[in-house]
Amino acid sequence: SKTKHSNHSYFNLVKQNRVIIRGLALFKGAKSETDNSVVYDEQVVSLLLDTMVTDEQVKLRSFYEAIDHICQTYGDNLTGCMIVSILQALAKTKDWIKILQVWEAKIPVAVKGRDTRPWNEFINILIQSGDSHAISKIVNDGHLLWIRRLNVEMTPELRNSIKELLKTAGLENSSLEEYLIREATH
Repeated sequence: SKTKHSNHSYFNLVKQNRVIIRGLALFKGAKSETDNSVVYDEQVVSLLLDTMVTDEQVKLRSFYEAIDHICQTYGDNLTGCMIVSILQALAKTKDWIKILQVWEAKIPVAVKGRDTRPWNEFINILIQSGDSHAISKIVNDGHLLWIRRLNVEMTPELRNSIKELLKTAGLENSSLEEYLIREATH
């Protein structure tokens, strides 16, 4: 039965996770007095989150807490790689409300007046999800407007990703596309 299967998967995940938690305890020996975080390394963050979620049905109850903890602990020191790991792990859950909440509220935005979040990766994760409902919602609710408002650096990659996303949302060659990707006038 389905419930038996999902319970079995969940408990496997819990078992696997205990091993990880034990492994993380080994890192504690190496920490400095000023550093009270559990995880020190972006690869470890990535591995940890990866082992906490299998798909949208099977994720550890502590998964969101772990993400909140990492965001709080690192704050402004969250690296692009860590942010991408968090987004990729969240994308497996297909919980777009949580993804947006983390993207907009938990991840530090501006460094010296410029939004340095990995927008290109965020947009690519959306595109790869193939979830047209989520894509339309994010596009139509104006989330992409922050790219202009917060002075995000417009790389060729980001320009292509935006075009691709808007194409998926049925808005290619729209005034929104024009607004987002036109060269900023200095």
